[in-house]
Amino acid sequence: MLQKGIRNWAFRLGWMVFGWMPFVVYSQSFQIPRQGAYLHAFENYAYKGGRIHTSTLPFQINDFPKAIYDSLDSLQGFPKAWDKKLNWLVNQNCLERNHKNSQILINPILELSTSIGRGNGQRQYNYSIAGGLDLKATVKNKVYIDLQGALFQAKYPLYIRQYIQTDTVVPGLGYAYGSNTSVYTYNWSGQVSFKPVSYFTASIGNGKHFIGDGSRSLLLSYNANNYNYLKLDVNFWKIRYWVLYTRMLDVSGSGGRMGKFASKFATIHYLDLLVGKHASLGLFEAVVWENKNQDGSARGFDIQYLNPFIFFRPVEYSLGSPDNALLGVNMRVRFLKRQVFYMQILLDEFFLKEVRAWNGWWANKQGFQIGLKGYDLAGIKGLYYQGEINYVRPYTYTHYQIQQNYAHFGQPLSHPLGANFMEGLGKLAYQTRQHAVEGKLIYAIFGTDSGSVNYGGNVYKPYTSRPYEYGNKVGQGIRNKMMYLELSYSYLINRKWNLRAEVNLAMRANSNPIQNTKETYFGLGIKSGLPLRYTDF
Repeated sequence: MLQKGIRNWAFRLGWMVFGWMPFVVYSQSFQIPRQGAYLHAFENYAYKGGRIHTSTLPFQINDFPKAIYDSLDSLQGFPKAWDKKLNWLVNQNCLERNHKNSQILINPILELSTSIGRGNGQRQYNYSIAGGLDLKATVKNKVYIDLQGALFQAKYPLYIRQYIQTDTVVPGLGYAYGSNTSVYTYNWSGQVSFKPVSYFTASIGNGKHFIGDGSRSLLLSYNANNYNYLKLDVNFWKIRYWVLYTRMLDVSGSGGRMGKFASKFATIHYLDLLVGKHASLGLFEAVVWENKNQDGSARGFDIQYLNPFIFFRPVEYSLGSPDNALLGVNMRVRFLKRQVFYMQILLDEFFLKEVRAWNGWWANKQGFQIGLKGYDLAGIKGLYYQGEINYVRPYTYTHYQIQQNYAHFGQPLSHPLGANFMEGLGKLAYQTRQHAVEGKLIYAIFGTDSGSVNYGGNVYKPYTSRPYEYGNKVGQGIRNKMMYLELSYSYLINRKWNLRAEVNLAMRANSNPIQNTKETYFGLGIKSGLPLRYTDF
């Protein structure tokens, strides 16, 4: 009866979504980069009310009324009256061509940065060099092309080098080639989108997505490298619905040879409903399966997971599917005009009897997030704050088959710390037309493995290697206490390129019963159009 009711509801939703398509017009659909202070102005407007879904990122230009987008975007660059000799540098795209309802934009991707500091009592010199191109094109206002590609070479801070040595992956970018003192990698992303009507977009590409209202996401984040996807995006009335069909990779043991990357697949559904003008409720579902059957034969993309309707197969989950299924909820409420409370709940496995027993059963695999953020704090325009707590139990996101874990390219698809951790995060930022200042403080407790014993923090270990059934708790294993502090200032030179000069100070300390490490770095550089990746872990 429950399955029949859900099926009927799903088909009604499908008719509402696809049946109205012919009666709506099209609009522009480029992505807005999720780049710190630049994004705050758009978030501030989005949270004021209306029909903007704040938990599906990146934002699209057409999420905002044209006049509002132009106004918010214009706050980010130099006045148009700037000296004409420099106008090409501060206010224009590197290359722009327009013809009727078609357009092409080309801008550089670059990074020239260096830092000096101390790690484990030794002086450290680090650098990062990157170069590439960002191309955007519109064809007849219905087809949108968004491509970025860049090469990176760097010597990273000590804690990132240790991560690279262990996982042979540069966080958020790609496979780590070269030596410990000179790592190089490449990164490309892009999508081709077709928007026949205003509230439906079909996109095929290589990139990443974010679900949530927090700085972190326990459902889907920008943490891992780009992945191949087909996305169906429906946005009408008070509903936004994402369907993501993805191909992901396990690169462990490959030596960087693409032919040895192991494929796996995931289907992700996310339904976000606006509740009045001040709240939203989002429902999340993901299924991950490896590209082979139990007999070793190739499985490919399972056609049963092409079904676009969320929660269409809950009975199978309860019966114990061999694939890895996750469920989640995202909620946010705006109050006092500019303050936002948000939360997430992630369920990898959930047995109420064991949860109520409070006995630390290993399969109680859940994650929780609560947060608060606000804009124009104390009436000061451009002043932003955020506080957030994240909690994920041991063995969450893992599976008995490693290639069915909720991860891609050597990294979790959610939080950088994986599982078996609790984290508190605070931010304070201030932005004007060109200037942005931000302070960030993170404190985390997380457990790591002792030798070959799997305590549930590494999502790339099967949960079958656990040492015991009960008594599992967050921070078990080698208990680490980590603090990360970062202060940064950036000066925006050109919004079109996202070209900016930056100065930053970062301090990281980690202590456990075996060793204590402390690192401090002062850096500066000039950057434009870089892919977003996390280094604050």
